[in-house]
Amino acid sequence: MRRPLPPLNSLRTFEAAARLSSFSRAADELCLTPSAVGQSVRALERWLGTRLFVRDSASRSLALTAVGRAYLVTVSQALDTIVDATDVIRQTEIQRDTLAVCSRPAFALHWLLPNVVEFQRQNLNLEVHISTRDAGTPSELDDTADLSIGYGRPGDWAGGALEAAPLLFDKLTPMMSRELAAKEILVSPADLGHFPMIGAATAVGDWEEWMAAVGLPQRAANVAAGLTVADRSLAIQAAVAGYGVALCDKHLVAPLVSAGQLFAPFPDLLLERGTAHCLIWTRRRGDEPKIRSFRTWITSRCAAWKSNASGTV
Repeated sequence: MRRPLPPLNSLRTFEAAARLSSFSRAADELCLTPSAVGQSVRALERWLGTRLFVRDSASRSLALTAVGRAYLVTVSQALDTIVDATDVIRQTEIQRDTLAVCSRPAFALHWLLPNVVEFQRQNLNLEVHISTRDAGTPSELDDTADLSIGYGRPGDWAGGALEAAPLLFDKLTPMMSRELAAKEILVSPADLGHFPMIGAATAVGDWEEWMAAVGLPQRAANVAAGLTVADRSLAIQAAVAGYGVALCDKHLVAPLVSAGQLFAPFPDLLLERGTAHCLIWTRRRGDEPKIRSFRTWITSRCAAWKSNASGTV
């Protein structure tokens, strides 16, 4: 049930006028005119149905009535409570730290963005900044980032100044939209040749490796005759749009498969080569609380994600 509240601005005006025993000084404090202060106080008195102030007929000085004195105590305490609560929030905001994470685009779009809100809810003192980078040498950690999510074999970052933990190992399999798949009868992997093959410039050779892994002859001509996009993230989007068939990591696109946006005609024919999206951090900063918190959260979340994704595709 909604509680009947008096005009809140009038309460603030009343408190200032009562504390300073003057409409003029209250007006100076609140950046109002004395007339505006008087009107606000009278509006509160009408709302309450009683007088809060009286003026001495001889000196014209302002004084509180008995009701006004009692009301001032309560209103002052209430306003102090609001100020204290506000100070706590503002101080918390001032003390907020930032956590900058640089990620490969596909991981950022299909995994990190949908999941990072959970980390933020658990770490209200941290503001997460996410940036993307298409590629880089395995030894790099972006100078502007606290952590990086790179792509390669976990051993690529062994030794030296960096440490790494694997998050999601690649499990690549061809995927396409259900509408596109319905145009042909797909009995064997060779039937994929009926569709344009989508390749990613940052993942050259993936199709050839997958074909070799499942025992198909090399068909690089089909890739060239299909569509080549800048990275795996765009390849996934092109497959969703029905432009062809793309090699997708079953872990990253599990939600798209569940939603019916992607279809894996041969889900058990996987290219697994020991490459993974890995969390990378500098050894000297590994014990910083914000880095340790994010590392603990993301490794645990990815472990649960892998378990759930196994039954999706």
